[in-house]
Amino acid sequence: MNYQTPSYWRPILAGSLALLPFSAQSELVGYYKFDGNFDDSSGNGNAGELFGGASYVPESPTVLGGGQSILFDGQPGTYGAINPSPKEGLAITAQPFHSVSMWVKADGLQNRDKRIFSEAQSTDNNPLFNVGTANNADNGTVDIYIRAGASLNHPRSIGIAFDDTWHHVAWTAQGKVMDLYIDGVFDSQFDYNTVNDFIPTTTTIGGILRVSDCCNYFGNIDEVAIWDSILSADDIASLAEGTSADELTGVKPNLDLDDDGLPNKWEVENGLDPNDNGSVDPKNGANGDPDNDQLTNADEFANGSNPNDADTDSDEVKDAQEIALGTDILDPDSDGDGLLDGDEVTRGTNPLAADTDGDGITDNGEILAGTDPKDPNSFPSEDDTLAAYWPLDSTDGATTPDLGPYGYDLELRNMDATNFVTSEGRAVASFDGIEDFLVRKSSANDILPISKMRHLRFRCGSKPPGLIKMIGGFSRKALNLAMILCSILEPAIMDLIIQLMFT
Repeated sequence: MNYQTPSYWRPILAGSLALLPFSAQSELVGYYKFDGNFDDSSGNGNAGELFGGASYVPESPTVLGGGQSILFDGQPGTYGAINPSPKEGLAITAQPFHSVSMWVKADGLQNRDKRIFSEAQSTDNNPLFNVGTANNADNGTVDIYIRAGASLNHPRSIGIAFDDTWHHVAWTAQGKVMDLYIDGVFDSQFDYNTVNDFIPTTTTIGGILRVSDCCNYFGNIDEVAIWDSILSADDIASLAEGTSADELTGVKPNLDLDDDGLPNKWEVENGLDPNDNGSVDPKNGANGDPDNDQLTNADEFANGSNPNDADTDSDEVKDAQEIALGTDILDPDSDGDGLLDGDEVTRGTNPLAADTDGDGITDNGEILAGTDPKDPNSFPSEDDTLAAYWPLDSTDGATTPDLGPYGYDLELRNMDATNFVTSEGRAVASFDGIEDFLVRKSSANDILPISKMRHLRFRCGSKPPGLIKMIGGFSRKALNLAMILCSILEPAIMDLIIQLMFT
């Protein structure tokens, strides 16, 4: 997973559908073998770059079976950055869970207060998440320093990792509790709950990068792997024995340490204790109901709802009642008619049908028009619903006029006056079916675009009135269908009427 903010294109084209974003999920966020490059072998594209006096050398831990590592010279300006500027690192330590694994070889006597891993901010020197060598001793221990306002002030490992031989260093962080492992064996636990949350903008190995770099490491680093989940003790032992990160099979996307059927990540995100299956505090277990909405935590997890909010989607219908009604527990307007589900329940309309009485006008449209959404014989008059009328019989060379109440003239694209012709005795607009189209850019307060409409009326050319249809549902799709029908039935569109059936 690339933790850079994605840029999604959502083009809206005349008569076409919008493209919606899709993102994949992944456990292994970044994996760096350092065999002559800083590529990301996880496939997530989170590549790195070396700076200063760092180089690839033909030396690596014996259990890895050969290869290269990075040798850092310990001088200012020397470090490795993952997703360097203009990107903003990984911000992995801001995730609810993370794990990091690496091999290190360095002499503690030459590395006082140096960093093997760091996340920080490029514009603020205070926030830090650091793992490195002892800050005021030369004893080869692993030193932890985490700061944002308050700090976890340099506690150290029990074991030795910096004695000029290769050692495997790994840690996991669940919430703000960190478990440190050296050579595949649990060493120490560190609690940094007093430290404020912060979002890092730099991720580095071999030094810290803030406004400038510092604490530059002198030694080797190899096989850095980063996960957005918790590795088990067996996973870490396997890595220390030489298993590569992309061969690790023990990683579980839904780790559940207390075996209550609720993944740790979900529990932490929702303020529940991932180490309590309800035996200590019943609200933390699968049968807990912290919001008292008659749905258990297991029910809320299965439905994707919030265990701490009795009305997850804020539609004035409680979660349990939504399940009974069959409405969408995550959508305040299940039928998309512009009325909250709770409003529909109160009014007696159907929250699962956009048009309760089946008269071709949405429930909200009728309410806005002052008609009865439960009576099929009560609906707005046609004149009251006109949003736009384009005769398509003339042009000033740049636009063709809207004779409706709002004056939404259409702009010509790949068209000119020659597209406005006479057919069957009347003026019409002619399209080549390839690149000719008409468009209008709408502002926020306009009745248009069509995406705001629930229904439209469309008349094609000179065809008899029987071809006028009320097309409901997703209006951009409906407009596209109407255009296709018109192009088949009548190559030249003689007039185009759009009627707004009140959203």
